[in-house]
Amino acid sequence: MTLDLRVFAYENFLEFIVWTVRERNVGLGALSGYRSAVKSLYIDQGVVLPESYDGDMKVIFSGIRKSVAQNLQSGSKEFTGKRPTSFSVFEHLGAVSMDLTDCGFTHLYLVLSWNLMCRSKSTETIRFEHMSCEDDAIGFVFHKTKTSQEGHISFEVLMAFHGIISLIYL
Repeated sequence: MTLDLRVFAYENFLEFIVWTVRERNVGLGALSGYRSAVKSLYIDQGVVLPESYDGDMKVIFSGIRKSVAQNLQSGSKEFTGKRPTSFSVFEHLGAVSMDLTDCGFTHLYLVLSWNLMCRSKSTETIRFEHMSCEDDAIGFVFHKTKTSQEGHISFEVLMAFHGIISLIYL
């Protein structure tokens, strides 16, 4: 079941966002997802996006970001987002993963994610058809990424294990 934009008006969505911020403990990421989903619904249903949509969303989300930043600065709210993994943690996880009895799967998954600097979900979708030999590296093509949901940048090859042939001969 999906929202019918002939019934669920733009003003209803604005009210929903304001209510959610006031009444629920929902993060900025979830709110951004709602905004993106509603915009996508307008496109999918062939309904013209209200002229004020982008401007209103910019103002509302700017205010939300300022409020979140102020709460983080004052200590009234704890940081709940993602943080990058440090190299020392990666090394430790790599060492631990070598001792697992999964035939190296966990280690491969970890090393691929690290070398490709990609999301876990992207690593999960790698298939043999996505891999290629690129001189002294292994190339990977991702047809769908977080920033390219429709596969517009599908021929960008990401390199992993660059220089591996040089290492083999050392």
